Amino acid sequence: PMAPVLMLSSQDDPETFRLALALGAAAFVSKAETADKIIRVIQQLLQGDFVAAKPGTIASNRRLTQRQREVLVLLHQGLSNKLIARKLELSDNTVRRHVQDILEYFQVANRAEAVFAARQQALVG
Repeated sequence: PMAPVLMLSSQDDPETFRLALALGAAAFVSKAETADKIIRVIQQLLQGDFVAAKPGTIASNRRLTQRQREVLVLLHQGLSNKLIARKLELSDNTVRRHVQDILEYFQVANRAEAVFAARQQALVG
């Protein structure tokens, strides 16, 4: 269960890349890469070396946590921070921090944009 996951895909667009990372992949490599490049990425990944987060390289350890995914689902349902805090039995400040992290993850300015980005990446229904 602690093994890092490498996503190898013929689709190397940014959306597929972000979705793979959000769902827990530690690295993403296009099938179009050379065998040497793929082997280098696997070796780096197994050694715990995380580099720049872009297709064809190992991702940073940047992905949504389980709790952030729970908050994202509740954001998608339109709940306020206060209601999310009650539902998840968290403090308002903790929820506010999770929301800020989600906004940063998607590189958006507000909750509506985060929900929109999450829907585009099929992270929420």
